[in-house]
Amino acid sequence: MYGGGGFMKRERFLFLVAAVCGGGALALELTASRLLAPVFGTSMIVWSAIIGSTLVDLTAGYWFGGWLADRRPEEGLLYRLMTVAAVLTGIIPFLAHPILQWGWRATNRLAVGGVVGAFFVLLLLFALPVALLGAVSPFVLRLVIPAVTSAGRTAGKLSAVATLGSLVGALLPALVLVPLFGTRHTFLVVALVVIALAVWGFLRLSRQKAAALSATLGLLLALGYLPLRHIPIIAYEKAIYETESVYNYIQVVERGRGSGKGVFLRLNESKNDHSVYRPNRTFTYQVWDYAAITPMLTPDFDPVEHPISRVALIGGAAGTMARILTRVYGPVPIDHVEIDPKVIEVARKYFGLTEKNIHVHNEDGRAFLARSHERYDVVLVDAYQIPYIPFHLTTTE
Repeated sequence: MYGGGGFMKRERFLFLVAAVCGGGALALELTASRLLAPVFGTSMIVWSAIIGSTLVDLTAGYWFGGWLADRRPEEGLLYRLMTVAAVLTGIIPFLAHPILQWGWRATNRLAVGGVVGAFFVLLLLFALPVALLGAVSPFVLRLVIPAVTSAGRTAGKLSAVATLGSLVGALLPALVLVPLFGTRHTFLVVALVVIALAVWGFLRLSRQKAAALSATLGLLLALGYLPLRHIPIIAYEKAIYETESVYNYIQVVERGRGSGKGVFLRLNESKNDHSVYRPNRTFTYQVWDYAAITPMLTPDFDPVEHPISRVALIGGAAGTMARILTRVYGPVPIDHVEIDPKVIEVARKYFGLTEKNIHVHNEDGRAFLARSHERYDVVLVDAYQIPYIPFHLTTTE
């Protein structure tokens, strides 16, 4: 079993298992942030809950994996653990909505409600799958150590491979999976990859029945996701469009009648509108209208002798302020800076952000100002997600 090239082939496969499951645990952590965003937001407090709960889950998983491997060092048992972890991962989106709503209602009146609610929601949804994925590395270590004399070298190699897998798992959700498939289907992708590896492992052990059972569970998970394509993440009867980005869960909502009819932009957990567009109106009769008076507050402003020459709008969202300034002051050059490329797409499609004087920049507002050589009469900062402003846009270091 452990001799010659056969052992090396088995060892490489088990190292692959450790890498994939380590990556899967980190992928769940990163994707959890998008799952929580529509309810709890994306603040540092929420991220603290995500990281803390993940560490708790992995701690339990490492202990359990080592304990179980010492008592039953069976390769087939490892693949059964992976199958269970994959199934629990795959059902997270089906359980998420009621648990998220319960967590919010139970804690939203507490001063620390965000962190407490997010932490307990994460434990309910993610504790078992993340712990079982964490149990894989110590289990693999027990299976691949041929002798005590090489234990250190083998443990080091396994740790390196598992960490490399975790690195891939940390990058894939943000760069590939969530932008391509959305949050809910990212869980399916992770589940199917882990199940596929378990099926491969069973087949290597010539356990066709176990492989068939794992493959069937994976197929059932995939079929169960088909109806989710038509179910919004946040149900709103007036929503005409929804999408996800690396930064936000985005909804476009239609409200009003006649000349008051318009579209409104909603992001993440916010119950407020981030932008509004009524084609036949200049003003919104809401906070965005204050943009029209900001040039008048500059020391040398004169509509004839010293009109404004350039405006920077940081956190422009779908362009409500930029359009108001354009209609009031004419085609003054406006640098509209928005970090989320999906919000920019939505702004152009639904909110009429097509004026030629509005120059749209897809980047972080502070980074844009740091590299810009332009001089502005007015700099408006409208970058926030209720109830907080990105801290690096409020400091002077």
